[in-house]
Amino acid sequence: MIYTVLGMHKSGTTLVSQILHHSGIPMDDAIESSISYDNGNKYERQSVLKVNMDLLKEHRFTYFFGKTPEQMDTEGIFRKRVNNIIQKADVQGTDWGFKDPRVAITYPIWNFHLPEHKIIYIFRDQTEIWPRYKYIKPWYFFYNFKLCWVHLERWYVYNASIVKTLLETDQDYLVINYEDLMTTDAEFERIQEFSGRKLEDKRRPDLYRSKKRKSVHLFFAEKMLKRKYGVTSIEFMNQLLSLRIENLTMGRK
Repeated sequence: MIYTVLGMHKSGTTLVSQILHHSGIPMDDAIESSISYDNGNKYERQSVLKVNMDLLKEHRFTYFFGKTPEQMDTEGIFRKRVNNIIQKADVQGTDWGFKDPRVAITYPIWNFHLPEHKIIYIFRDQTEIWPRYKYIKPWYFFYNFKLCWVHLERWYVYNASIVKTLLETDQDYLVINYEDLMTTDAEFERIQEFSGRKLEDKRRPDLYRSKKRKSVHLFFAEKMLKRKYGVTSIEFMNQLLSLRIENLTMGRK
């Protein structure tokens, strides 16, 4: 079985990928477990990452100022690269998977080529993510308004794209709330049930960097989100929570 981990940057995709990788589901062939998350170990299949960055015409690893192309060139070389990744992984004859937050946007291309697979979608309240990117120095105060808006819009676009995918897909999927995964055992047990195997728990509550704080930057970014997309992050977060509840009651396919 192939496992595709979907989710926004800083939303727990690395943790889920790490759990799967150390439980016998390779997420890449060259992951150095001795390197920490903060030092660059994101548990990403590098060949998938490179294809996604080329598809999205990204040249930097940050998602902030990358814009989703209206059309992605999926002909020729890209299709061949995607097929090569799948064939190389399938040769091993075991379950395998991949994650890269950019798959939130490029998933339709991967889905076109992938055989039957499972999707694990993990989401996180954007108010917990924003402090990870905010510049602390006081002279960045006004620059943070722009940064916050870009963050909030990308958070919405990524997650809305994934929700659209889940509503349209025929593949089996699991919806996980990052906060619950880090504070309860129920979400971890759901991943175990979904994968049909005993998983190695790689959660570290001491690394749960939860900082839900009111922010003047978020206040104005919220108004821009409502004006452009007709929804606030709170309203959209409620939609994600409802999707998770529906997933809880959905029979496995």
